[in-house]
Amino acid sequence: MSETAAKRKMGRPLGAGPVSRLRRELLADGKLDKLVAKTFQLAMAGDVSAIRILLDRAIPSLRPQAAPVVFALAPGTPTEQARALLAAAAAGELPVDMASELITACARLVAIEQGDEFRKRLDALDHGDLA
Repeated sequence: MSETAAKRKMGRPLGAGPVSRLRRELLADGKLDKLVAKTFQLAMAGDVSAIRILLDRAIPSLRPQAAPVVFALAPGTPTEQARALLAAAAAGELPVDMASELITACARLVAIEQGDEFRKRLDALDHGDLA
């Protein structure tokens, strides 16, 4: 039994909570449209709270995004590549957060490669190919 199914049996039925009831009520009979129209009227009249509500819902918040950085990854082992990324960050050639993300990506790549190697070895064992 899944965790979600277990929770349904233990608690109230899915969709029976107060938030679900409020959503159903707002969607019935065009009440939501009336609320949005009223909020818009208040915002146009200068109500700062109404303006904030409308802008928060209509325009998504800006998220910081790093500019693309073009560089050649040093040849060598993943350890040597991570050291090169740290050196680039220390020299100011690469933002520290980006170096950290790239080092994490290198570590994940190593884990994926180890999984591939493990799968190949298991397949070799299954087929009796121990050479």
